[in-house]
Amino acid sequence: MNWITIVWPMMAASILTLALLHLIVWCKQRQQVAHLFFAIAALGVAMISGMELVAMRSVSINEVALLMRWLHLPMLVIWIAIICYVRYYFHAGRLWLAWTACCLRVFALILSFTTGQNLFFSEITYLKQVVVFGETINIAQGILNPWYIVGFMSMLALVAFVVDASITLWHQGSDTARRRAVIFGCIAFFLLASIGHAALVNAGLLNSPYLISISFMPTLFAMSYELSYDVVHSAKLAEKLQISMTKRKQAELDMQTQRNALTHLSRVTLLGELSGSLAHELNQPLAAILSNAQAAQRFLAQENINLDEVRDILQDIVDDDKRAADIIQRLRLILKKANLELRPLNINDVVLDVLKLVRRDLRHRSVIVNSDLSHNIPVVTGDKVLLQQVLLNLIMNACDAASIEQRQIYIHTQWNGTEAQVAVSDKGTGIASDDIERIFEPFFTTKPQGMGLGLAICRTIIHAHKGQLWATNNANIGTSFYFTLPAYSGETV
Repeated sequence: MNWITIVWPMMAASILTLALLHLIVWCKQRQQVAHLFFAIAALGVAMISGMELVAMRSVSINEVALLMRWLHLPMLVIWIAIICYVRYYFHAGRLWLAWTACCLRVFALILSFTTGQNLFFSEITYLKQVVVFGETINIAQGILNPWYIVGFMSMLALVAFVVDASITLWHQGSDTARRRAVIFGCIAFFLLASIGHAALVNAGLLNSPYLISISFMPTLFAMSYELSYDVVHSAKLAEKLQISMTKRKQAELDMQTQRNALTHLSRVTLLGELSGSLAHELNQPLAAILSNAQAAQRFLAQENINLDEVRDILQDIVDDDKRAADIIQRLRLILKKANLELRPLNINDVVLDVLKLVRRDLRHRSVIVNSDLSHNIPVVTGDKVLLQQVLLNLIMNACDAASIEQRQIYIHTQWNGTEAQVAVSDKGTGIASDDIERIFEPFFTTKPQGMGLGLAICRTIIHAHKGQLWATNNANIGTSFYFTLPAYSGETV
């Protein structure tokens, strides 16, 4: 069987396949330059393998001499690629050793074209036929080129560079670094073996081709193994990261669900405090509807029916019904609201809607509202229902804090140039300086029956609107709560 004709092409094909695979990886991930250096080195070894096969088959001295001359070009490519791979991928190997190996290899290439027929021979006198693996091949014989020692020196410099890089990796101490140190330390053995083999061939003591490509095969396999190991390791890490991200997203969704539930609970609790006032708000239009309906019945029972009076009564019934429906609609939205829906809105309209909702409760508490709503405020981005919740909370807190002597609260809106600002102020006793920020912490409260959630939820809502909520004690008496909202940017959620 013709083993050399089978083995050398198979070796070249396998090397080229590896080169293509790593080249594809580099094309998809350009930052992974080590894959490119490997592909270049593998391409150089494949070229040498092809040139060796042609030289072993050739019967022309000139053709063999030419092949052996050009052989040093892909060797230079291999040198540079291996050194760049080690420097970039391992961050190891002394720079002066790298430059020495490269410069000696360049010098060897120049000498191969300027001295004798090639770097190995000053003159090839004949081709010796030998049998290798049962197949006859031709091996060049002749006068050795005294400069061939430069090629060996470049190989020794490369071995020194690889050994130095292995020692550096070993001293790093990690399992990965020491694994790499052992693998690449073994490469030095194969490179040294190739030097010894070439020396025996040049001395005529060994009837064998130079086998340069075979000597670099362990180096390529070691380089490919490290790159493949990292690719597989990265894939495993990516899978674990994906699982971790999925769990994190689920945790965030669960947390958001709990926040929504807590916000809803706060709204229900707040409306519970207003239940008496809200019931009165509904009783007024319902009572008016009943009264008007009874009056209409009396008019219809008369012989001379005044249709104009009946029309007025029916119109009053319609108006009162709309008023009741409006109250019920506002309550339904606040009670059932769950997700954040940002829309363009006028913050003054939000303030007025809330004041309508609590006016009966304010009257019952004998609280006077002084409002100063700026007419120059642009449209802002916000969720109307959630902002109503914030204002409801701040207004009810202001009512609770207002002193007996000065039952007044102040609501002020203004545009500060970049944001709309809303202020709710009272004339109470103020807040202790140590608690001015703590009042926004969950479960911290200064009320005997308070839950400590209202202001924490309000700040969460305002932050979700990309605004700020804070409190300050007034110069004379009482406390002011401020929150800001960004101008409408054209985006909705």
